[in-house]
Amino acid sequence: MQFTDNELKAIFKIAKAMVLVDGRVDKRELMEMADEMRRLGVSREKIEELSLTTKEMDNTEALITISTLDDEKKIYVSSYLIMIMIVDGEMHEKEMILWEMTTALCGLPEVNVSDAIALMSSDLR
Repeated sequence: MQFTDNELKAIFKIAKAMVLVDGRVDKRELMEMADEMRRLGVSREKIEELSLTTKEMDNTEALITISTLDDEKKIYVSSYLIMIMIVDGEMHEKEMILWEMTTALCGLPEVNVSDAIALMSSDLR
């Protein structure tokens, strides 16, 4: 699965919001973000660049960008956000609210946890 730089920036922006929404940053969430970007073929340098340039994109632009993705990419984004939510062993209420809002605003399909794990364990290329 290939994403444009702008799509990656939008996904990274919302993923970062998911990490921060519960008021604490768990290293496992950050590792999940980075590991998944690498699995998509994003270099370490590009991940660092995304981390810096996401500040230039506001949340509205990120949500609009994600809303224009094709269905396959939307399923991926929904699953990616679920993985960030569960990687620390708990789903915080604020994470669930952010996921539900993102799903609604972007027209993402509802994906359950077991389907998200299966998708994220598969080869995306």
